[in-house]
Amino acid sequence: MLVCHGDRFDGIVTCAPWLEKLGDALYYVVVAANHLVNNVRRWMGMPYWPFVERIKLGIGPRPVH
Repeated sequence: MLVCHGDRFDGIVTCAPWLEKLGDALYYVVVAANHLVNNVRRWMGMPYWPFVERIKLGIGPRPVH
């Protein structure tokens, strides 16, 4: 059985490899920002805040009214 990651078949990644590089770079920026935000919050005595989750919820599909 051959198991492959789905990106191998993603047309955007295969046709525009610079998008893969951009996405990879943005991932590391967001992870670093998440650590920074939560280190500051911890220093201020505040609880953990799911920074990355908030970003994901902000860019997801919007409900249709």
